[in-house]
Amino acid sequence: MNMINSKRTAISLTLASILAVVATQALAQTGTGLTQYGTDALINNTFGDDNSAFGYNALFSNTTGSSNTANGAESLYSNTTGFRNTANGAESLYSNTTGDYNTANGHRSLFSNTTGNSNTASGGSALYSNTTGGANTASGYRSLYANTTGLYNTATGYRSLQNNTTGDYNTASGYYALSYNSEGNNNSALGNRALQNNTTGSYNAAMGTSSLYSNTTGDYNTASGYNALHLNSEGNDNAAFGNSALYSNTTGTYNTAMGTSSLYSNITGGGNTAFGGGALYSNTTGTNNGAQGSFALYRNTTGSNNLAMGPASGFSNSTGNNNVFLGYNAGAFATGSNQLYISSNAVTPLLYGVFSRTPSANKLGIGTQSVSAAQAIKVWNGAHLTTGGVWTNASSRELKDNIQTLSAEDANAALAALSPVRYVYKNSRDEEYVGFIAEDVPELVATNDHKSLSPMDIVAVLTTVTKDQILRKDAEIAALRDALAKQDERMLQMEMALAELLRQQADEAQVSLAN
Repeated sequence: MNMINSKRTAISLTLASILAVVATQALAQTGTGLTQYGTDALINNTFGDDNSAFGYNALFSNTTGSSNTANGAESLYSNTTGFRNTANGAESLYSNTTGDYNTANGHRSLFSNTTGNSNTASGGSALYSNTTGGANTASGYRSLYANTTGLYNTATGYRSLQNNTTGDYNTASGYYALSYNSEGNNNSALGNRALQNNTTGSYNAAMGTSSLYSNTTGDYNTASGYNALHLNSEGNDNAAFGNSALYSNTTGTYNTAMGTSSLYSNITGGGNTAFGGGALYSNTTGTNNGAQGSFALYRNTTGSNNLAMGPASGFSNSTGNNNVFLGYNAGAFATGSNQLYISSNAVTPLLYGVFSRTPSANKLGIGTQSVSAAQAIKVWNGAHLTTGGVWTNASSRELKDNIQTLSAEDANAALAALSPVRYVYKNSRDEEYVGFIAEDVPELVATNDHKSLSPMDIVAVLTTVTKDQILRKDAEIAALRDALAKQDERMLQMEMALAELLRQQADEAQVSLAN
């Protein structure tokens, strides 16, 4: 009996103790809508409402904070007045005191946050060091780990934006994306290791695995494609689109590359533009080059101020400057400077030119590259304009076929049909000319369409007519000379006859005197 009474007494005391504890907690916790499970969970709550705490010391320090959810040992441990926070994971949002609208999912996620607001962390140690930074989103183990005061950052991926401290408005998505960024602002990285080593560079955009991988302090760069701008460290204002575009660039600025491996080897060259796979592939330090077309200016290394438009145009140029290559394979084998190639093949250009500040040194070839020092313009058939301004037509027998003599009759007929006129051109009425109307000239000197004529045709007609006239005059002169010779012979005969007559008369006179 005594044993039973003793058990009843012990039970009574235990119930009394429990009721006393419950009564004490009831007195401390005046808030409403509270849910708690775990030792010391919400133990210090006074007027906070609608809080839920699950786990040892969850929401331990909360006093008046409301609408908080803590799930995990010591989650939201230090929260006092912060409200509308959600913490899932041991020690998640551990240091939060007055921060609001934060969400932490993962062990020690947002661990150091004190007053930062509107942060979202998902992953172990995500946003671990954040104290006052706000409006950050981190998804992935140690993503935005070192962020303290940075604002409006978004990190998705393992260790993405891991070292960011004060940088703002950064977006990273991918394994190690923007991992080493500390103070850089307004960067966007999409892809594994994109902008991984960026520290203070700002306003960069990287899309593709390892794009802008080595960038540290460079600003205003855009890279899209695997390994695009991979080695860029300090270069600014570059744009690379395509696998390994501008891969080797370190400090070069104002370059634009579009196409696989375009401007691949560029290191410090600036102001270059390349469109097409392999365009300006070998360029290292050359500046202000423009290449459009696959493998255009492929071998250029240090050459500057070159323009190539067309696949493989300017392909072999390495150190030449101030060249223009237009067309497929235009100037593909050219290596000099100050040259113009307009062509659709690598051998014979439609137009070839040489640029020079000295007017007499400027050259232009049409269908040929063999323009001599004494020639300003040369055509493939040999016709050329001398540097002195004299046009010389090509007239080699090697270039002609079906050669026939122009008859004097045809030439005289053509010349008789030519009617020189005076005129002005409709687009230039301030100067008068003399010449012929192509529609009115005879067939012999007209083109097939009767829209133009060649001065050499007129010269040939005039030459034939002149030669005919000369021959006629020579014949007339020869005839006159023959007549004069015959007349001179008759005069001599008459003089000899007269002399003989006079001699006979003298002889007769002497005989008479003797008798």
